[in-house]
Amino acid sequence: MIDEISLTKITLALLEFSPTVPNSSLFPTIIPEAAPLIETDPYAFLIAVCLDRGTKAQVIWTIPYDMKMKLGHLDPQLINKMSLDELAELFFAAPSKATLC
Repeated sequence: MIDEISLTKITLALLEFSPTVPNSSLFPTIIPEAAPLIETDPYAFLIAVCLDRGTKAQVIWTIPYDMKMKLGHLDPQLINKMSLDELAELFFAAPSKATLC
């Protein structure tokens, strides 16, 4: 079992190391323009994390970008008003989904 002092040391080491990891390594995407969206939009990050079910990371991190391009926004309140059929169409029509095959 790790004690609190060890956890604090590990946390501090990770925080010190984090600036040296390029964002392209953390958020690999099919479309380069998709990574900045994940980095700057918490809702885009949340969408990708919720969709992660063993699919290639490049696909998952790109889907919020595909959604924004199709909808013109990633407004959670507007997305909440969409029907299940509209949501299904949005996800299954995402260009990144083609890379799953």
